[in-house]
This record gives sequence, C-alpha cells and structure tokens, in this order.
Amino acid sequence: MRPAGGRRRATGRREGGGPVRNLPGFPDGIENPRTRSELDREMWLEGPGPCAVVRRLSIDVAGFLAQSAARQEEAIGRRRADGAPLGGGGALDRLDLSAKTARGRYLVPAMAHARRANPNATGSGRMRRRGYSYRNGTEDQGLLFISFQRRLRTFTATQRRLDDGDDLMRFVPPAPPEPSSCRGPSPPNGLLVTRS
Repeated sequence: MRPAGGRRRATGRREGGGPVRNLPGFPDGIENPRTRSELDREMWLEGPGPCAVVRRLSIDVAGFLAQSAARQEEAIGRRRADGAPLGGGGALDRLDLSAKTARGRYLVPAMAHARRANPNATGSGRMRRRGYSYRNGTEDQGLLFISFQRRLRTFTATQRRLDDGDDLMRFVPPAPPEPSSCRGPSPPNGLLVTRS
C-alpha cells in the first residue's frame, strides 16, 4: 500500500500548515477532540490507553469526483475549498446540526457524512481519527482509517449510523471481513474480532 499525497505530521496537518486533504479533495479530521478536557473525556482510559480501530477503506474516487462540486459538498456536509460546515461558520467550527434554510431544509443535508458521523447524531462520544490516503493505481485507492476512542461503542455506533445511510459511503464498496483488535478493556483473551 503506497501513501498518496504529502507527508503529514502527527497533528493531522500537512508540513507547512493547512489541513490534510483526503483523495476526494476535502479537509479531513476536523471534528476531532481538540482540548485537553475533550481528550481526557473522549479518548483516554484509566490504565492501558485508548481503544484503537484500524480499517482499510477502498473508495470509488472517480465515481465521487464525477459528481458536481455542489453534490460532493452535500455528500460531505462541508465546503470543499476550506472545510467549513455547510451550516455556516469557519473550517474548524463544530457543525450546527439545527441550521436550516428559510424553507426548513437542513443546511447540512440529512445524509451528509459530517451529519451522519457527528457524535450528536450517533449518540456516542467523539473519536480522534486520522485518515491516510493510499493509491495503488486507479483501481485500488482509498483511506487507511485509524480512530482512537475511550469505548469501542463510539466507533460501532458511528459505523452503524453510516451503514444505515450516508451519501459518502455509497462510494465505499463493501469489503470482506477483516480481524481487528481493540486495546483497553476487552474480553479476557485481549482480542476482539469484529467484522468490517
């Protein structure tokens, strides 16, 4: 698996500043916990550390990019140029899930990835996540997704919500099940095997 794009620092910013962009061209990882109190509450466990989830997601990048720029932004829920929420505000502002047009339509569409994955919509905590783009030719490209959270439920509740309907996930073909593990509170043998 070959990385795609420039090197990035552990903070999720490209060297030289600015947000990291995924293969479809959108800033990535904006809704991560940022403050010490958010990290303590959402990520750190007493003891061995946070629960980590790693997934390799193939993405139909060409199919996603074949949509109009407006449709791409609706699928993500953020502006492509700067990552700002469609509901208003700056690139690093939290989503306003209640923002509506004068006619009552949500500014961040109901099936937008940013809305569907938002902890206020999933009923779970926040996760600290990173996506690392990879490209092994035009037929094999996507994202190596890594998330850290205090409870595995944060990831599973979010993933269920995305599976139930998410405009971005239409471009992520189903993958065969792969074993994954969760460090931290886990079954007695220390390994939790799940289906991707």
